[in-house]
Amino acid sequence: MATQYAQRAADASPNDAQLWFLLGYVARLSGKTQLSVDAYNHGLKNNPSSLEGLSGLAQTFSVLGRRNEAQDLLHRILAADPKRAGDWLLQGELFLREGEYDQALGSLERAERLQPSARPELLLALVYQKTQRFDEAKRSLDLAKKRAPNNPEVLRSLAGFYRETGDYAAAISALRGIRSPPSDVKAELAYTYQLAGKPEEAAKLYTEAAEAAPQDLNLQLSAAQAQLGAGSLGAAENFLKRAEALDDRHYRLLAIRGELANVQERPQDALRDYNAALANLPGAIPEGELYPIQLRMDVVQLEQKLGDEAAFKSQLAMAQQQIGALKVTGHGKEDFLRLRAMIKLAAGDTDGALQDVNQAVELNAKDPNALQLNGDVLAKMGRGEDAIAVYKKILVMDSAKNISSVWRPLIRGSTWLTLRWATSTHPGGILSKRRRSTRRAMPSRLRTA
Repeated sequence: MATQYAQRAADASPNDAQLWFLLGYVARLSGKTQLSVDAYNHGLKNNPSSLEGLSGLAQTFSVLGRRNEAQDLLHRILAADPKRAGDWLLQGELFLREGEYDQALGSLERAERLQPSARPELLLALVYQKTQRFDEAKRSLDLAKKRAPNNPEVLRSLAGFYRETGDYAAAISALRGIRSPPSDVKAELAYTYQLAGKPEEAAKLYTEAAEAAPQDLNLQLSAAQAQLGAGSLGAAENFLKRAEALDDRHYRLLAIRGELANVQERPQDALRDYNAALANLPGAIPEGELYPIQLRMDVVQLEQKLGDEAAFKSQLAMAQQQIGALKVTGHGKEDFLRLRAMIKLAAGDTDGALQDVNQAVELNAKDPNALQLNGDVLAKMGRGEDAIAVYKKILVMDSAKNISSVWRPLIRGSTWLTLRWATSTHPGGILSKRRRSTRRAMPSRLRTA
């Protein structure tokens, strides 16, 4: 609703740069990122030197994962006015996500000196943690905690720090400390429960958030995704119907619908929906540059399952071309390596797949998705004993988390390899062949590439 009002106001005053900047801001908050980019660009045509307009566009580029474009704008802004604390903060966060810790440190220290607050202190703590400077990390973290212990934004920033360091229990505790949480906080808490391996709790919270905001398309889709991940297919369908009434051609709706069809063993329907999702992808999406390739690999898997060799090879070649054009460093490299390993495995390059997945495991030795893929590659190479040893590690982790399945393909519904040794050894026990969604319904506030 707010976006519609802002759109009308901007349309009524095409030469008013500030109204177009307002539209860009509101559109970004509502997840309409392409509209946000277009609105900021329109406003900047009227006022090219506006630092507020350039800063807003940089923030939208950051949400979309277009970090080089965001950094270019930030350099221009800070050269014109080096006292803009918020822009130093954003620049530092971008450097941090790229793994450029020295540059991140310099920008974040500038932001903290100009405007001391919990956010730069938490990001500084992350830089120190990544560079093994643990005493300084603790000092920055303690400063952030003391600054405003009951402030919701501080608690959310604190939760973000704990998520980045893998301490999901502490992140959940921080978010639980927010009194009377609004829908976006519930969505963030639900996402954190997903990371902690608790799909039922995540589904419950996403449902509460979606019920409280029935016109919020992203929340309806996130609730559908979470219910699918928890195995509640009927509830997932209900939220998909709500989302369909809001936007029946939205790419996430089509992708989740394809996932549901895949789980229900309706491969032709799944293939239709996945292809429709690819066809309806906008130019820029907050899920990042890996998401379209993941969707294409869903298509690859289904074409292989349906026996269409020509389509399988064609789609796989496109996935190979897309992944080959990317260079991912810092935040997101683990996901990139896992996806590239899956593509190499589908192409029969088991040595290359093993090399990539081993690098992913080095980055996070406790990630069950990376371990699952490691076992799959080893099994494909005929190294059964090594594969079983890896699968047993996942069993131990899943048992500790009370997760009902070790079946965790990176790409949803993958049937390239099944854990027959596991399901035959433990019939009806901790291991289940029932496939579940492993895509996480990340709130728009948290989406980065």
